[in-house]
Amino acid sequence: MAMNYTWTIKNVFLKEIGSEAPVITQEDVVAKNEMTGEDVVKKQTKTIDGKDHTLTQFVQAIEVEIKGSEGGKESVFRTTAHLYHNPDNSYKAFDDIETADLLTWAQNALGEGVITNIKAQLKREVEEQSLATGKQEWTK
Repeated sequence: MAMNYTWTIKNVFLKEIGSEAPVITQEDVVAKNEMTGEDVVKKQTKTIDGKDHTLTQFVQAIEVEIKGSEGGKESVFRTTAHLYHNPDNSYKAFDDIETADLLTWAQNALGEGVITNIKAQLKREVEEQSLATGKQEWTK
C-alpha cells in the first residue's frame, strides 16, 4: 500500500492590512513623536469590474494539519504556514477565498523541502506503528 496524505485547514490568522514592500516617501516622514496610526496603516484597494473595493481582512498565516495514513494506521502533523508580502499585489477578497486557495498558499509558503520532510516523518511514524507489538495508554 502507498501512503495517503490528507491536508486540512484548521485556522487562518487575519490582519486588517496586507503586507506591503517597505517604501519610504517624503510624505511618510514625520517629526519625532508625531507618528499616528494613520501615518502607518494604509488601506489597500483592489479594482474589480471597474470599482475600487477596500480590502480589510488579510490572511497572514494558515494552520494546517497533514495526516499520513496507510493500512489503517495514521499519524498527524500540525504546522502554521506564514504568508508574507505579495509582490504581485494580487490579494483576494476574504469572502472570495476558497479552501483550495488556502491549501495552495500554505503549501507554497512551506516549500517543497519542508513538505518532503513532513511526509517522511509521517511515513516513519506510520511504519513504526505497524511494527509495534502492542499499544498501551500511559496512565502514571
